[in-house]
Amino acid sequence: NGEVIAVPKMTDNEREAIELLRRTAYFFSHISNLIKVKDDAWVLITQSLSYLAREAFKRFFNPKYRIEERAIKLLNLMENDRKM
Repeated sequence: NGEVIAVPKMTDNEREAIELLRRTAYFFSHISNLIKVKDDAWVLITQSLSYLAREAFKRFFNPKYRIEERAIKLLNLMENDRKM
């Protein structure tokens, strides 16, 4: 067929959401250590991270949706990190 299809550039909201998901995944990767040492804190942390992942997906698909500052602070994201 020979058609060349260009992938559209990512928008700012998509970049921000992907960075938020990347950071959330990083924290999810450390939860196994809490489970191994039988620290019950992993339950609350997992719930919070699930909430943050949902917020990131909302941001990814809706450019008008804004992620709350408290969510950003939970992940220790700086302004530069959000812009990727």
